[in-house]
Amino acid sequence: MKLVKIYETNNAIVLGFLVYGFIFNQAWCYYIAITVLISSIYSEYSAYKIAQLWTQIGKILGYVNSNIILGLFFFLLLTPFSLIIRLFIKKKNSFKTSSWETNKYSIDFTKPF
Repeated sequence: MKLVKIYETNNAIVLGFLVYGFIFNQAWCYYIAITVLISSIYSEYSAYKIAQLWTQIGKILGYVNSNIILGLFFFLLLTPFSLIIRLFIKKKNSFKTSSWETNKYSIDFTKPF
């Protein structure tokens, strides 16, 4: 990671905790924001480690979002909806009617050219 991106990530973390602490009146958010800000200002290594930890948390949240939340969405919303549709709506095409057409022309594959 470039140094500019590391500091952008740390500043976003600080801003996020400050906004969250202001909205929900949580003092611990201010402590985390001040700790991240001071440690990223004074040490390049700690700034890198904080940004690295934040990206790992983002990967975990991405896994949770894509697998668990979308799986719950599928099984809790789409499955009952499809079962209700299948019970109450009749299909226009049944197995007795078909749109299969036989080809009237034959092709000789022994001489392709």
